[in-house]
Amino acid sequence: MSKHTTRADLLSVVVSPGKARTAVLLALGLAMLASTTGCAAARRDVRATGEPDSYAKLGYRLAWGGFPLMERGGRVARVAAMDDIFLVQTKGGAVTAIETDTGRTRWATPLGGATTNFVGLGRAGDRILVASDTDLYIFNAVTGGQEDRHEFAVIASTPPAVVGDFAVFGSVTGQAFGHDLVTGFKSWGYTLHGSVRAAPVATNDVVFVASEGGDVIVLDPASGSSVGRDRIFGGTASNPVAGSGAFFLASLDQAMYAFSAADGRMLWRRLSEQPIRSQPSLVDGVVYVDIPGEGLVAINSTTGSDLWTSPDASGRVVGKRAGRLIVWTGAGALLVNTRTGAVEDRAPLPALHDLIMSPNVDGDLYAVAAQGVVTKYAPRN
Repeated sequence: MSKHTTRADLLSVVVSPGKARTAVLLALGLAMLASTTGCAAARRDVRATGEPDSYAKLGYRLAWGGFPLMERGGRVARVAAMDDIFLVQTKGGAVTAIETDTGRTRWATPLGGATTNFVGLGRAGDRILVASDTDLYIFNAVTGGQEDRHEFAVIASTPPAVVGDFAVFGSVTGQAFGHDLVTGFKSWGYTLHGSVRAAPVATNDVVFVASEGGDVIVLDPASGSSVGRDRIFGGTASNPVAGSGAFFLASLDQAMYAFSAADGRMLWRRLSEQPIRSQPSLVDGVVYVDIPGEGLVAINSTTGSDLWTSPDASGRVVGKRAGRLIVWTGAGALLVNTRTGAVEDRAPLPALHDLIMSPNVDGDLYAVAAQGVVTKYAPRN
């Protein structure tokens, strides 16, 4: 595998029958960037995400390196792992779809302007959703052609949670609102106490929204009806996660919560001595969260009881590989025993924008460097 790629390489992978418009858009974007980057994309190396030997410790081998469209001096703002493509958006707005099988750029396009404030990515079938605070851009997932652009009736502040033809957003004005992807109009809205900055999350065809003022609500996106609504004692500094018929939330009121997806009622509350600011994970029926003063804690998702606490481990659980947890610390990864919480190995890695396992049990590992390199590592046999 070549360590480097060129602008010509990037263009060649999208020029195919039926993709002429995408190729033109990409060519224009690359031509624009060429005048300011000095071939910066060509100098990006897969080792920007770390040495392959470190990933080998985690049970992975290098599959490919991908190079999204980047502005001069640009940085990655957000990413999204999907079955067929890996989406990357820069802080300047450019969006790239990288094929997960090959690492080739399927399509890429510059987007927005200097004052555009993007808030998130999503997908509805074969449509890719790119949301700013005022508009929703809709692209074809295969060709990258822009299919529509909707203007929001409310200022959006979160990525979308998508169920069918409806996307649910939060707003800085304290609204949870539904957006109809077919008509392009707001379909309903609920006023909550405090801004909504945590990403809404969907499971079982319902969506969970939490506000900074402590309101939590479970909604039917199609009808806009409330399945259940509750209050907690503080907001959140992380995003809720969903699965196993429930929603899980780490709160600044010093507790982890679980709420039923069926009726919105609180299932359990696990107290801590300090506010929980770290991002929880749900992996194989267990909730993992880094709690200040305690370390990494494994919680039974059904009962809310602790399975173990590991004071030697901290960080965000990325997933489980070959029966061991992979925990991203911000400076490297830990291998943690799923039964005891003991740290079994450490792998040094550079400071990444993100480390994602998809799916989160024995899935592929995607490492993203802030300056615009994506590497896929596949499980070793």
